[in-house]
Amino acid sequence: HLEELPRDSLVLENAVLIVHSLRAPAIIDPDDVFLPWLQNHFRLHGQSESEENPGSEAVCCSCHEKDLTEKIDIAVMSNKVIIVRDLLHDIPDPLIAILQEKSKKIYLHTRLE
Repeated sequence: HLEELPRDSLVLENAVLIVHSLRAPAIIDPDDVFLPWLQNHFRLHGQSESEENPGSEAVCCSCHEKDLTEKIDIAVMSNKVIIVRDLLHDIPDPLIAILQEKSKKIYLHTRLE
């Protein structure tokens, strides 16, 4: 099921790598294809295969939001996937410690036009 992704083999290969990555992938997405797809993917399938949080949506926030740290803390405590969009150059400080943890699922997204 393509979940509204273009039928391009490179896009599909990247989607598989993104979802099954062991570390936080940095998604460079100039056409803005993967952010809506990733949000929809977690809305449809939940954030994990466990029965503890079936159908759990990911927390999506901009790295420029004033309450980024609070949103990340809440997502971590709720064991939710975190999608941080608008990443330009530096990783925000609240993410650095979380990125070190292998058990947390974080996706870093940028358009980098």
